[in-house]
Amino acid sequence: LMLIGAPRSGTTWLSKLIDANRTVQFLHEPDSLVYGQEIPPVLHDEVPDDALLEATRRHADALFSVFTLKTLGVAPLFPKSYRNPAQHATLKAALLGLRALEQLKQTRQFSRGYRLPEALTRSKAAPVTLVKSVIAGRARLSALALPEVKFYLVGRDPRGFVASQQE
Repeated sequence: LMLIGAPRSGTTWLSKLIDANRTVQFLHEPDSLVYGQEIPPVLHDEVPDDALLEATRRHADALFSVFTLKTLGVAPLFPKSYRNPAQHATLKAALLGLRALEQLKQTRQFSRGYRLPEALTRSKAAPVTLVKSVIAGRARLSALALPEVKFYLVGRDPRGFVASQQE
């Protein structure tokens, strides 16, 4: 699954609702770490060629395996059917440790990009993986390149976005 929307449109909230399901693995904005330079930020009316579709597929494959503090560390962290209780506790501790290190060093460079071992994040493949993205301009290209993936595009009234920016 891919959930795509503009920043401040409720994508994280909706993603965490879906993530509460024990079979779903949620990855929060892996495209902010693995951007995919060969893919245009927006596909207008043009029809993508085979090379662009293949580049988009490779990029998507990369997105579905980015296990970092940024992609896995959005609270709350729910128990999962594909992780045993020891893995869940260890992953939770590792994420807390990385957050503490982030505070001590006052930098996000290390912890954002530090890849957690896949053995820590899951003992078997998750039945469903949900990738959340706020790069909405790539939704059409991704949908054309990945017909087997279900896409959900989240919209928000612009007035709600403006209101969410005010204190």
